[in-house]
Amino acid sequence: SSDVCSSDLKDGYATWSPATNEIAFVSSRSGNGDVYVVDLKSKEVSQLSTSKQIDIFPEWFPNGNRLVYSSGDALNHDLYVVERGRRHEAWSKPVALTDWQHDDLRPTVSPDGRYVAFYADDVKGEGECGSWNVLVVPFLSGRTYRAEDLAGMVVAKDVAIDLNTGPAWSPEIGRAHV
Repeated sequence: SSDVCSSDLKDGYATWSPATNEIAFVSSRSGNGDVYVVDLKSKEVSQLSTSKQIDIFPEWFPNGNRLVYSSGDALNHDLYVVERGRRHEAWSKPVALTDWQHDDLRPTVSPDGRYVAFYADDVKGEGECGSWNVLVVPFLSGRTYRAEDLAGMVVAKDVAIDLNTGPAWSPEIGRAHV
């Protein structure tokens, strides 16, 4: 076995592209948790996120030219998307998919790439523990969903979250399985 990319720092949350010979992963090599992609043939590593926040849970879109991930601090993550026109083209700067005061974690993309499902906390109030909901948003390139949009996109309330896999999709496209 050989290293695909070497770093003395922590790498994790690896996910293989469904359409290209690339792996997206999170690494602390920049001093922060950022999203990277490694091309398995050339072993070239590209840094896709550079925020001061922690970026986690990268997830590919089916065409291999988009990634969605969570970015934030210990209490509030939003979802961001990076994309490119085709393989070997430059990746865009991250664009917010969600922007509100809830913790958005573990995005998963529908098999057709038209929707993103994720967990969002349902904060009850100062110091109170809340529950978690599953939301599904249509993916529209460049669109940022805010609180007034997202409040109506809850598909399941008070769920037990699985941060290893995130919400699952049923064979019927556009329906998240909870």
